Amino acid sequence: MNPALFTNSNFYLSLPSVNLNLDSPLSFSDVFGVKQEYGQNVTYINTDAILASLDSRNDLNFGVDVGLLGFGFKTKNGFFTFSTTLRTIGLLEVPKGVFHFLGEGNVDENGRGKDVSLLDNELLALQSYLEYGIGYGYHLNDKLTIGLRFKLLQGLVNISTMNTVFDLQTSPDLSSLDFNLAYNLRIQGPIALSKAGDTTLNYKILSSVPQNWGMAFDFGAKYQLTDKLSLAASVLDIGSIHWVENITELHTKDGTGSFRFAGAEWDEMFSNGVYNEDFFSTLTDSVTNELAQYDIDTLASDYWERVPWKFNLAATYEFNKVFSASLMYRGEKNKFNYFQSVTAGVNINLWNWLEVMACNSVNNFNDWLNPGVGVSVSLLKMIQVYTLFDYVSDVYLVNGKSFRFFFGMNISLGNNREHDKD
Repeated sequence: MNPALFTNSNFYLSLPSVNLNLDSPLSFSDVFGVKQEYGQNVTYINTDAILASLDSRNDLNFGVDVGLLGFGFKTKNGFFTFSTTLRTIGLLEVPKGVFHFLGEGNVDENGRGKDVSLLDNELLALQSYLEYGIGYGYHLNDKLTIGLRFKLLQGLVNISTMNTVFDLQTSPDLSSLDFNLAYNLRIQGPIALSKAGDTTLNYKILSSVPQNWGMAFDFGAKYQLTDKLSLAASVLDIGSIHWVENITELHTKDGTGSFRFAGAEWDEMFSNGVYNEDFFSTLTDSVTNELAQYDIDTLASDYWERVPWKFNLAATYEFNKVFSASLMYRGEKNKFNYFQSVTAGVNINLWNWLEVMACNSVNNFNDWLNPGVGVSVSLLKMIQVYTLFDYVSDVYLVNGKSFRFFFGMNISLGNNREHDKD
């Protein structure tokens, strides 16, 4: 979180750890409702609740950070650290236009056909890379500590959409429907793609070491305002990756895909008064074949892309060596949006081997109740195991929209912290 903050140990070794996070604009209970029909509970898609929960831009954000190995040791005036981490960040747009169409249809209040935009936004972004970090925190004086961390980034996978449009145009007299689709999907990863037909792709798994390199920097500072109150700030992941290898772009054939439906012949739908079960599947196949035709470019240009950057600002007040409280602002800018939260928390050091934490976060200044709890256990005064659930938007999973989960283990030597029951 901050390269200017480090442990009281002379040396530590961090073993593999995991950090999971999820933020969704919709909960399960927003999407699905239950109603009574003929004396039975029937589950249905609640379009009214979905539309009430969605904003103009709605992203499903998810991430997985796996700490592979790290260590750090104290120097005369500071602390040196090294870390290796596998990071994966994903963003998926929840298209509000689709739910408007499901809930309101394509007919206006006068019974005339209207145009509907099902999707007009970037749909998908997925990025995975290895991070090799080396950092140093330095005590400038008794009050101020600064820190810098340099990170070498090795890009593994990068997938994103550009210029994505999907709309439905309905003639005013409802005599025809026009579906129009345009997209550009850029893929970089250990897979070689080739065109095998208008709607079929061939792929081959590659085994070469990725050569997509980049760099990033972390900056941090801590200031001891009084004996009990400290302030800290950090800016993390200021950098980007140069994607140069195995870049493929897929886009709609001739720049756009379209399909017109102007009704169907009665004889196609019914035969001797019996509904033709193959009619709908044939119609669906026709729509798919027309819209899914694509062109492929395996000689796409290399490009630079930034990694999500973060900003943290915190204040901590130590009442004594047992109890402390903190207040923290956190912001993260990814490719599509800016997530921010304010977290108030307490930390209780029950014994030298057991600490417990509790907090609550306000997300984006509109989601007010997101509690978190955590525990850290030290075994044999050198092995630390910690776990934390944070940003838990609701204890009932069907109502939950966000959560964070942390788990890890450290081995520390030469811990000089003294516990004082007073």
